[in-house]
Amino acid sequence: MRITSAKTSVADSGSRSAQPGFTSFTPFDPEHAFTVVDVLKVIAERHGVSPARVAVAWLLSRPAVTSVIVGARKQEQLVDNIAATDLTLTAQDLSELDEVSKMPVAYPNWIQDAFAGTRLPQ
Repeated sequence: MRITSAKTSVADSGSRSAQPGFTSFTPFDPEHAFTVVDVLKVIAERHGVSPARVAVAWLLSRPAVTSVIVGARKQEQLVDNIAATDLTLTAQDLSELDEVSKMPVAYPNWIQDAFAGTRLPQ
């Protein structure tokens, strides 16, 4: 699924997922994704690079990520993705991306967190 901006819908993106009858097999919140893309664009502008390059550099900076699989369809996309290995994101960049990409805590964890103080002995 190609995510381009909070101001663009998936149907407007021209992606295969916009085709009639497409069903995603994973839960996906497009509004949340669009918000992340908007922050990627701001950071990309600061560095004078593409949002895709920032996204790949961000993934490569994650301690738990051992590899990144890119889906380039054109040579210039592949070159841009590879160039992410030379992009060093600042602490501010990483903090902004980490914050905007946080997923909500799923049930039952949110209820356990909410009541932990009243249930656990001090």
